[in-house]
Amino acid sequence: MSQRSTKLLIRCLLACSLGGAPSLAWATSADASAADAMCDTASLIEASRVGLDRGSPALKRYLRALWVEAAQQLPDEGLLRALEREQDPQVVEAVGAALARKAETEERPELIAALLRRAVQDGDPGVRAAAVRSLRGTGSVELMAQANAEVDYRRLIGDGAPEVRQAVVDNLRVEDREVYSGHSEQLSEAALAVAQAAADGAAAARIVAELSTEALGAESARWLGRALSDDNASLQVAAARALGGVSPALAAEARAALLQRYDANGELEVRRAILASLARLERGHAVPLFESLRSIDPRLEPDLDAWIAVLQRGLPEWALIEREHNAR
Repeated sequence: MSQRSTKLLIRCLLACSLGGAPSLAWATSADASAADAMCDTASLIEASRVGLDRGSPALKRYLRALWVEAAQQLPDEGLLRALEREQDPQVVEAVGAALARKAETEERPELIAALLRRAVQDGDPGVRAAAVRSLRGTGSVELMAQANAEVDYRRLIGDGAPEVRQAVVDNLRVEDREVYSGHSEQLSEAALAVAQAAADGAAAARIVAELSTEALGAESARWLGRALSDDNASLQVAAARALGGVSPALAAEARAALLQRYDANGELEVRRAILASLARLERGHAVPLFESLRSIDPRLEPDLDAWIAVLQRGLPEWALIEREHNAR
């Protein structure tokens, strides 16, 4: 992609994103003429293709961001037609992300129906994964429910391709942390339902490990307690850590489940995860509790000593406690 073509493409996408006429932004009539020819949806896609496929990571991110903004001014028909025909995963992701953001911004969830069809029906797993990734950074759980497309992450996590399942995990992580900052009960409950539906134990463990659990309801917290006995050790560790973040109303039940499993489970990493969650739930009150646990597993004497030393400092926030502990 030549430098001049890149500049024209960026100018055209910028003009679309600002809602203006592309030719007004150019200094020369030659550039204006070239830009006018470039600035329909199909031409924009062709002009973007090389940059999205072979550009630097920074250029790819920039082009995808511009597509998201430009889509507000581009006609639906051109975007939908392009999405249905496109076979390049990088372009599918860029156009799909533009459509998803447009659907969310304009409160028109039906716009993502074609995107969801590609996510479940396309024969290329790379395209299916790209279609899933294009939902990232939106309130996709709610958007999919509103679209009434009979496709949600519980269905997508059953895809046979690992890259599609990884895209689901990453979408849920980003939505939890960046869209809702861990405060959405709907998202937390939906993500845990996806973990429960996953036949891939590693994917389920990754979902649980990445999830903020402060907004979980009681039944979901009980499922985490049951997951402490799962055959998958990674899920046991993830569930143990997740229980440490539940709301104060669920803390007593979580504490009981963790202590029961600490006594029964001889896996070192599971017990370490349980100690971390007990420290988070109990804070300074965990010191006598940890003293009482010394006889259960002598291998964890150093871990108990480290937690007790940190908790006795009376640090006011869990982030400070965890950082101090990890530094030891």
